[in-house]
Amino acid sequence: MLKRHEVEILLKAGHAKTEVARLARVSVRSVHRIASETPVEHSDDACERVERRIG
Repeated sequence: MLKRHEVEILLKAGHAKTEVARLARVSVRSVHRIASETPVEHSDDACERVERRIG
């Protein structure tokens, strides 16, 4: 979840999606996906996985 939060912060700071991918060490596709999802509201990983139905 912290990687997802990192991507959100970089996007809010105005970085380009390709630059965010490079800085966060994720794919550009992941950056696009994260940008289209609802933002992370808390860092409780277990709770977030249940809510997003991931993992």
